[in-house]
Amino acid sequence: MDTKVLILLGIAAAATLGVVVWFFVGLEPDSSKPITTISLNTDTRATSSTTPTILNPPSSFTDSFTKYVDGMGQMTLPDDFRSSWIHLGGFVDPGNLSDGYHDVYTQPGVIEAYRRTGTFPDGAVLIKEVRGLTSGNMTTGHISWATDVAIWFMMVKDEQNRYPNNPLWGEGWGWSLYEEKDPNKNIASNYQSDCLSCHIPAQDNDWIYIQGYPVLHDGQVSSLPPPAQSPTESTQVEPPATGEVHTITINSAGSENFFEPDRLLIQPGDTVKWVNESGAHTVTSFHPDNARPLRIPESATSFDSGVMLETGLTFEFTFTEPGVYDYFCLPHEFFGMVGTIVVGEALDGPGLASAQEDLPDPVKDALSDLNEWAKQQ
Repeated sequence: MDTKVLILLGIAAAATLGVVVWFFVGLEPDSSKPITTISLNTDTRATSSTTPTILNPPSSFTDSFTKYVDGMGQMTLPDDFRSSWIHLGGFVDPGNLSDGYHDVYTQPGVIEAYRRTGTFPDGAVLIKEVRGLTSGNMTTGHISWATDVAIWFMMVKDEQNRYPNNPLWGEGWGWSLYEEKDPNKNIASNYQSDCLSCHIPAQDNDWIYIQGYPVLHDGQVSSLPPPAQSPTESTQVEPPATGEVHTITINSAGSENFFEPDRLLIQPGDTVKWVNESGAHTVTSFHPDNARPLRIPESATSFDSGVMLETGLTFEFTFTEPGVYDYFCLPHEFFGMVGTIVVGEALDGPGLASAQEDLPDPVKDALSDLNEWAKQQ
């Protein structure tokens, strides 16, 4: 019986059964006779062959380690994730527009794998795209919407600890950060100082805020536990009995995040107490210990508060070495949230140098302004 007859019989049978039929016509091995393969789908609804359902996705996405990661562990931001990847979900702080809108994407198949196992598969890639936010009055009320891209965060799941000597890999992930002005350059240098602190509340969930991704849980997120809270204890260095204590507040208000005041003149032996009044912030010195260029006196001790997530948390540090100390807030550094403290007098040193070229533009602009002030002290 020739192929035309087979096809006609197949169509007739499909019409009788009420099913959808696909035909694949090819050649038998070592033969010039065409063969026909028939696939039946008992779902009578229209189905597009260009958008197949992944019924049994792979448990590993290890091609990510050749496509997006080189042999040394250097990561590359994909350029097609918006059009060909899956949108996991998003985050926004309606009371703090300067944090922007956070959209998160992953490869097709990761969702199905996560639903089966409750974990992200080896090689899964998560990309968080942070855009600015603006707002205005619409017919439905006062509305906020995303604007231009500011930065991208990218994480690659690594169950095999492939790059133990690379400071961008650890805790089961590769960590990277890219600015809009140069998406080909990973500006993160150490995951512990540049990335990890913001993920501490999600440590029990493999460092990922899964509450923001309903598709991982088939849309059911109300039963998930909230992220862990930060410690409520204050962090401090005990001030000497003779030194004064100065207070700087840390604020998030509308579209702004800032230290108040952002510049302060004190004397050696004085203590500065930072008080978190709103938002999530750090007080972190520009120092190689914190994976940043040195912008405090060379003989001074670096400092870092860790992430302060709760209102009322404080961080204290006693300054003993004269000179200029520049510091920043890690979650909001890329929006220019920096501060300067002059201890005694603005001695010539790292804190008065021009801002390093590899710093984000908003940071360079803010430091330029603060340095002009410091030189006059």
